[in-house]
Amino acid sequence: MRRTLREYVRGIDFCINNAKRLLFDANLLDRRDRVASAIGLAIFAQEEIGKAVMLIADLLDGRRIRRKNWQLGGKFTQHLTKLSAPSRYRSLLGPQTGVHHETAVMREMSKLFREGRLRCFYVDWSPPPATSGWSSPTDPRYTDDLKLLVGSAIPLAEGWLRVIEPFWKQKKKTLLNW
Repeated sequence: MRRTLREYVRGIDFCINNAKRLLFDANLLDRRDRVASAIGLAIFAQEEIGKAVMLIADLLDGRRIRRKNWQLGGKFTQHLTKLSAPSRYRSLLGPQTGVHHETAVMREMSKLFREGRLRCFYVDWSPPPATSGWSSPTDPRYTDDLKLLVGSAIPLAEGWLRVIEPFWKQKKKTLLNW
């Protein structure tokens, strides 16, 4: 399934706009002490940013988007792949992205996804000694952890968006000859 330049542009724009919307909502929820939900939206925003970066890389490399990449198990359905994409493609984005050690970023993204997912939306149970039983976004034992997590999740996504959005605007202008 071949995608045209305009289809790529449309998809990347959708990803960036959705990330901005999710971050706006995450900040609103954070200011209203709805920290668990704010973290979840910040993680979703980071995934949308990662998806935009992956699409940009595919477009610039002349790759085709294959249906299998969007189906279960495909690269666009892998949470950690999307979360770490801005770091993995930092050479594409230029020197303004800073220096990140990919393994460390993957570890942090994995922790953010695992803890954020488990403590933001779901009530889960794990038998001791792995955990203390129930995990819930309404459990007061997790309040401090969630505040720390939102303190890194939102700024991380906002930071990547500040790099990727202007990069994409300039690249899009060049590609479309505006």
